[in-house]
Amino acid sequence: MSKRQKWFIVLFNIILLAIFLDVSMLIFLRIVDSQGIFQTDERKWLTFLAWLLCYAFVWMCQGLAYLLHAYLKKLRKRTENA
Repeated sequence: MSKRQKWFIVLFNIILLAIFLDVSMLIFLRIVDSQGIFQTDERKWLTFLAWLLCYAFVWMCQGLAYLLHAYLKKLRKRTENA
């Protein structure tokens, strides 16, 4: 990977973490949702769990994309050397 690609990945992850922390804070600070329903602690934790699963899914997809990229790169080297 080039230096520019590495910086892009680092910057993407920092922005993703900032968005995750911001939304997480908003989940726990709000008292009433957009429909006027009071948010109990149980509902807040369920919402946070769903948000955490979305965040984990994005990280998992990013990791799988990196593994696929590394595998294809290694496969190309093998075909060039053979």
